[in-house]
Amino acid sequence: MTIVNLTRFLIKEKEFNQIVAQIFHHLKLTRKDINIFLISEKRIREINYKFRGIKKPTDVLSFAEKETKENFIYPIETNREFLGEIYICPIWIKKQIQRKKIDFYEELIRVLVHGILHLLGYQHKGVSEKESKKMIELQEKIVNKLNHTNFASQ
Repeated sequence: MTIVNLTRFLIKEKEFNQIVAQIFHHLKLTRKDINIFLISEKRIREINYKFRGIKKPTDVLSFAEKETKENFIYPIETNREFLGEIYICPIWIKKQIQRKKIDFYEELIRVLVHGILHLLGYQHKGVSEKESKKMIELQEKIVNKLNHTNFASQ
């Protein structure tokens, strides 16, 4: 796994890696690799517009290897089975938690799980209510199981 922080947001990489390992464990993923990028609100808005046609920022975007291999924004070589890239915007998460009145770390873990589930093919938009519910329930089950280690500094 590669973590690239393109923001001023401080992250404890060891703890972040542990969280990803726990998520992979819960999903029974072995020998898998992902790239995770922490990016600015401006950059995630640009990527969201380029790939989804939506002119606003978001908390997380995922690009599965099997779908967009040639379109990766920051390609990084890996020897493991590569799932894809996840882009997370910590500033947007901070804005969300203020509205939702929830814990920053919990939400950061939630968007990370959400992104990984998308890489695995789970969807919650443009699918049946049953499929959407399946993804969100699995997401929340994993978030609730994880130890909410403070792996980031706000």
